[in-house]
Amino acid sequence: MTENNDEYNDQKPQNVIDCAKTNEEFHLHERMTKIEEMTNALYELLQEKSQMLDKISEILKKY
Repeated sequence: MTENNDEYNDQKPQNVIDCAKTNEEFHLHERMTKIEEMTNALYELLQEKSQMLDKISEILKKY
């Protein structure tokens, strides 16, 4: 019985490390996903602003 407990205790730190790595990777993935979403939203805004500037430029050319 003691051997099993010793074996479990020897493995436990690695399991904790693996769990922490998995948790860190999960949070990193969440952050990367959020950054990607924000980047896409910014790109869309820039597209809209570019279109507005093109329209303004066309209007100003008429005058």
